[in-house]
Amino acid sequence: MVAGFRIRSWLIAAALCCTLVSADAQTVCRDTPEGRVCTLQQAIVAGTLVPVETQQELGLVTVGGCSGTLVNRFWVLTADHCLTTNGMLNGPVAALNNVPITAAWSPRTVIPTRFVRNWGGSGVDLALVFLGAGDFGAARIQLFFVGELETTMRVVKYGRGIHQLASAGPPPAPAVSDGRYRSAIFTPSAASGTAYTLPTNAAGQSANAGDSGGPDFVIAPNNVLLGIAGVQSTCGWTALPGMPTPPATWAWVNTIPDCTSAAIADARFDIVQIIQEGRRPCPDTSAACGVLETTALTLMLR
Repeated sequence: MVAGFRIRSWLIAAALCCTLVSADAQTVCRDTPEGRVCTLQQAIVAGTLVPVETQQELGLVTVGGCSGTLVNRFWVLTADHCLTTNGMLNGPVAALNNVPITAAWSPRTVIPTRFVRNWGGSGVDLALVFLGAGDFGAARIQLFFVGELETTMRVVKYGRGIHQLASAGPPPAPAVSDGRYRSAIFTPSAASGTAYTLPTNAAGQSANAGDSGGPDFVIAPNNVLLGIAGVQSTCGWTALPGMPTPPATWAWVNTIPDCTSAAIADARFDIVQIIQEGRRPCPDTSAACGVLETTALTLMLR
């Protein structure tokens, strides 16, 4: 009981350190033991660029063409349709080699070893990706928000995608997507245990379009992150009149009134149980490397 309490206290303290970062970031090069790494930060309409250090702190990664969250050393949380061959919920599963995991804060490209799509049958756009050996190295544990999101709460969304909408011109200008991670704060207009809707906010910022799987963190009034509420799933959109329309391309989207995220509330217990797996020892290190990261979160949530 004492050991469990100490672990819980440590995790709560770690969570309190993670406040929002609002400063724009620049492309940064740094020297690492594996060579020189130049970070091309991975974007949300009119949102704020996320510094690479914050991306690493929050576990923000790229999952094939989508976004995701490294929730501990071994597991990535993303959207189910990101792991399919047709981009559809419950679609045919993609080959592991076709869904590489990369991060702006690491030079490595990780090929996953397994997908877990336990919630596809119920229509919840959630999935987990197992990295097996924890290929990105030691990682911060990300907390999950306990309970359902409410319309009085705020979330900060992280993701890539369109950051400048198409305009009529003249001449007409297509939407812009630079592949960088951006963030913005939203208040849901509707919420349940399986999904919630994030409309365009008062600052004119729209949830990211053309991207999926990026996390939404619930935030307290003092801007402390309280845990992941869900992941980006789908967006409503309108296209510039007279131009080709999505979903074949997002290039001519000129309005995004709202986006829907898949909530983890009803699936949280299952997710916590699954991400305990990490028994395969990390290469060239002791078997103990996979123990703490995959058990501490469960201790805290019980």
